[in-house]
Formats: sequence, C-alpha cells, structure tokens
Amino acid sequence: MSKFYKPITYGGKEAAEFLKDHLGFLHDGRPAPESARVSVDVEFDAVEDTIVGCRRHNQDNYGRVLAYLHVGGKASGENLSLAIVRAGFSPYHVKYGRSRLYHADFLEAERTAMAEDRGVWGLAHAVEGFFYPGDYTRDYSRLLPWWWMREEIVQDFRRWEAEGVARHVFVPRVHKDELIAAANDRKTITVFVDFQPKNPYVDLGIMRDVEYIAAGQTKVGTVIYAGTKAHPFNLWIDNARSSEAAKIKTLIERRYSRTGRNYAYVHGKAFTYHKKGIPQIQVDFADQITDTPNKDPLKLHHSGEAYHLAAASVKVKRVAA
Repeated sequence: MSKFYKPITYGGKEAAEFLKDHLGFLHDGRPAPESARVSVDVEFDAVEDTIVGCRRHNQDNYGRVLAYLHVGGKASGENLSLAIVRAGFSPYHVKYGRSRLYHADFLEAERTAMAEDRGVWGLAHAVEGFFYPGDYTRDYSRLLPWWWMREEIVQDFRRWEAEGVARHVFVPRVHKDELIAAANDRKTITVFVDFQPKNPYVDLGIMRDVEYIAAGQTKVGTVIYAGTKAHPFNLWIDNARSSEAAKIKTLIERRYSRTGRNYAYVHGKAFTYHKKGIPQIQVDFADQITDTPNKDPLKLHHSGEAYHLAAASVKVKRVAA
C-alpha cells in the first residue's frame, strides 16, 4: 500500500529508535564509534538457485530486498525481525503472506508481546499525553483481521502452486520480465494481482478513466493499476461506459477493493502500453476476474487430492513432546 495510506506515528518513531539502540547505533543511523562491529547473516524466505533469483523472489512492492538478518550469525545469533516483534514494536506482518521459515516463532513472539503490553500493544500506557490514540499507532484491531484474510489467500496460492495448478500464473512483483515478454508476444496469460488501494486520488485507489483517440474518434477507457510501483502492471477496459465495464467495476468494488479480498486472478490476452512499455491485460468481461487460478473446480480438487495423497504416503514417526 502506498505512502498515502501509511501515516507516520509516534509508535513508528519509537520503533526506529529501539532498533538503533538495540544494534548500538547512533540516532542518525551511524554505528557508534565505541560500539563493536555488527556482523549479520542474511537469510531469504524463498530460496532460489541463484542470488539473482533470490533477490527477485524476495522483494517488496518498491523493489527493496526482503530478508531475515541474524545478528551475530545464524547459528547462535538473534533473528532481528523476531526480536522487533517480540519487543512489541511491530505486529507479525502477514499482509503479503506468512513467514515460510519462522511462522510459529512469529506467532509466539507476537503473543508474548501482546500478553506483556509491550510496544504498540501497550497503547493504554503509551498514549498518555497524546490527544488521539491514532497519533501513536495504527489501528491494528482493524488491520490485523484484514491482513490475516489476505494471508489465507496467499497461502492458497502457494498451495496451488505446489500442487501444480498455479504454476502458469504470473505475479507482477516476481515475474516482471516474463510479463513484459508475454505482453510483447500478445499471449493469453493468468496473473495474480492485488487490488488494494494505491492512490487516494483515483477511483477506489486503483482505477481512473482516460480519453484516447481511436479511428479518429475520442473514446473513454479505464485503466486499473494492478501492479506495484517497482513492477507496474495494468488492466485495461476499452469502453468505460459499457454495461460490461460497469459489471467489472462493481465486482472489484464489492469483492476486491479497499479492505476486501484484494487478491484476484485475471485471465486474458496481454499487450503492451507502448507509451510507457507497461504490460497489460485487456478485460472485456467480469468473468475474467476470479478467485482461483483455474475455473474448473474438479481440476483444482483432483490436483490437490493427488498432491496430499503423495504427501500422506510419507511415513512420519510421532513422538511425545
């Protein structure tokens, strides 16, 4: 979500100061002269065969690399992300999917912070002197249920990918180059997109009508921003005034926008917006936007059935804890 939807809070500033103190840095972010050199091991959540692959599969919407930092080394050091959540200066951020490696650890770290009224969870103590609680922290009572709903959808996508029924699906944040190539070749593709609001100055935070000239006539289409700042990808409705366009926009508003599901699979022919070189899919019908990577529920069911039967065939010896 863009900067427009993320206010700077006092709790956020306290979290930044906690991190500097925790690492022995000065308040301007530089290492303190008397502090020992900080060494870290870097660990990626999604592992690929190459460094380039790891960077591509472990980046946020702005192209920044995401990784776990183990201060002092992985073997005996401290997972910095877990330390921040355990101290209560961040919730367990599952908005874009759970941690593949440390899910249980993050759950326990957040539970402990909540139970001990630490950081953002100690709001009743922290907001003394603040007129608005919202000045101190974001409204996590509203955000967390939304994040966990999104997490379930991402988890479904990961499972369908493992089962083999979503391996044809592109993700703008991961497959930027592949999407551009598919658009240049005008291939029919499926893309897993995120309709969460990005810009408060356009409809639903993601779409706007634009005028264009075709065959000497002025027409109005709709562009829907379905990618990210670092990985642009759009949907295009050729006739913004058609009845089918109204159905598409209503579906997005009711089911996918704001704090709705956000995530959807879009199927259609890709092409390139030549003025900016952005890959797009033309959406002519509401049926092109779905909740699953395949419209055939039997295919989804049987692929999953085969996958889980194979997994169940592996014998696991259970022992008491």
